[in-house]
Amino acid sequence: MQDAQEEVGSQQQDIASRILSKMAPMIVKYSQDNGYTLIVDTSKIWPQSPVLWWNAEAIDITKAVVDIYNAQSGVPAPTPAGAAKPATKPASGTGAAKPAAPKSTEAPK
Repeated sequence: MQDAQEEVGSQQQDIASRILSKMAPMIVKYSQDNGYTLIVDTSKIWPQSPVLWWNAEAIDITKAVVDIYNAQSGVPAPTPAGAAKPATKPASGTGAAKPAAPKSTEAPK
């Protein structure tokens, strides 16, 4: 069991290393273009990581860097499973939906 866990850990480290080697130039460029002075890997939570707290929504640049990488690589990003399909036109009619009737704000008598 321990050997299997070590092998999985080693494979995960190898994969992460290969991804980082491809992403590092985009991370550096994004950081320079946007005035960052430090980028911290917060993929592991405390106590495995020295980062005690962060506001992930306010400072997470992962999506922006991945979008830059995808645009530069020329390979479209995969569509997530279960993603909403684009809306299609109605088969007939004008295509405009009727707005809902406004709700009354008066209290019942």
